[in-house]
Amino acid sequence: SIAEFAATLKRLASDEPTSKNNKESSQKIHAAELYMSLFDTDYSGTLQFAEFCVMLNATLNANLLFMLRDEIGGDFLLRHMEKELNAENFHFWRAVDILDKDEDITQKEFEAKALAVYNRYIHKDGEEQINISSAMKKELDDAFAEIRQRTDGDTKNCSKFAVRRNIFSFAKDEIFNVMNRDVFRRFKAKKRVMEDMARVYWKKMDKDSNAHVDVKELNTFFEENADLLLSVDKLMSVPVSHALEAESSSQQGDSNAVVVSEGAASCNDADAE
Repeated sequence: SIAEFAATLKRLASDEPTSKNNKESSQKIHAAELYMSLFDTDYSGTLQFAEFCVMLNATLNANLLFMLRDEIGGDFLLRHMEKELNAENFHFWRAVDILDKDEDITQKEFEAKALAVYNRYIHKDGEEQINISSAMKKELDDAFAEIRQRTDGDTKNCSKFAVRRNIFSFAKDEIFNVMNRDVFRRFKAKKRVMEDMARVYWKKMDKDSNAHVDVKELNTFFEENADLLLSVDKLMSVPVSHALEAESSSQQGDSNAVVVSEGAASCNDADAE
């Protein structure tokens, strides 16, 4: 369970040095060792594919953020959302996330890019209009009304105020919560999709193609996927009581998640689709 996973991570981590100087330099290898301790169920010192499936499933239970930002996970999630006809939420979140990270652009450049996001995802005539609260939509409509007027050359009644850089933050959070609560829960229940995705990750991790992943390969995987590593810190920082509450609220939706018994040769082949 998520709660047991968090508790085990904390217990294992408590035996490791946590000084400020040590923490940053050892964080990635520390995570790799933690995960190897948790999921190497046959104590071989390496992960086999079945064990990796369990690891991936346990990690994704707490980390939609990684899926949204990762090329492989994002591709599988987007295809799922396209089938559900709600891919606009994925596209909006990604567009805003990219805009948030583009800190070096000028205010004029930011407003031009922000307006493009607004026109596509928020405006009533947008090609991929998302569903957000009416109050939030009104706030964004009001904010971008002046930008649209300035862009059209109608500046007579404009105050020419600067649009704040985090103008989409609340909408981004709202859409994330919708995806996490509904879409992501259903995505994780697709057993065949989860196995297909796991195989793509597995191929990327198993650098020498020997059907085993050692600590070094696992550490490399974490180095290449910083957002996944953040999930370890997230789980270790959340009180177990909170993890239990989160698990209880999603228990029904996650009941069909990928399950692999010890020593199994592959992920569950049953297709929840």
